[in-house]
Amino acid sequence: MKVLQRACQERLKMSLECIGLMMRCVSSGGTVLANAQQENQQLVQRLSALRADYNQLKRDSEELLRYADRELTWLKQTNTGLAKEFDDLQLRVWELEQQVDELLLYIAAMSGAADAHLKTAADTGESEPNLSNLVLGIVGGHEATRREVIHELTEKYGLRRCAEVPPTWEGRHQKRVVRQKLEHCDLIVIITGYMNHSLTQAVFALKESGALRGEVELLNFRGKSGVVREILRLASRAE
Repeated sequence: MKVLQRACQERLKMSLECIGLMMRCVSSGGTVLANAQQENQQLVQRLSALRADYNQLKRDSEELLRYADRELTWLKQTNTGLAKEFDDLQLRVWELEQQVDELLLYIAAMSGAADAHLKTAADTGESEPNLSNLVLGIVGGHEATRREVIHELTEKYGLRRCAEVPPTWEGRHQKRVVRQKLEHCDLIVIITGYMNHSLTQAVFALKESGALRGEVELLNFRGKSGVVREILRLASRAE
């Protein structure tokens, strides 16, 4: 009987030890599980934050690409426009250079012809040109140049009537005023070396409209001698 009782006590003791061991295992496993769940939650939160950062970076990159495309398109269009403007300006420069060359050749030829005519007139004893019946219009040129030209033409060649239109900035001279000054002139010379382009255009526009009866000529001279010589040549041709 005592043996049986002792065996039961031993068995009960072993059972209690097993139960205690199981309780410790369960307790330890719960802590590990809780720690794992906490770490998993932290990882999920971190992953969510990384995904949000990635999505924001993706949106920013797409916006930058769209902006770069717009800027590139604008630059291409601007470059095309500038290239066309450059080509147009280059063509205009070439045209002007050609016109200047032709004008210089013409002036050289006319100047040589005038010098030859004056020399022939002097050699043959021909009288100097008489400008007493000429109504002259002088447009542009420096004030001192116009004054000296008019003085020489008056003193040496009998000029009596001369209308002056000084150079001026755009808007200062209206066509009506210019027409009133020049409409009765037989010869109108424009001194291009000291001249406003808009005034030149106004004079030629009046000529084309029939408002001016006299011939309009461009003189590429600034000094008195060249202007006087060319006016004498033009006046002789008109006689």
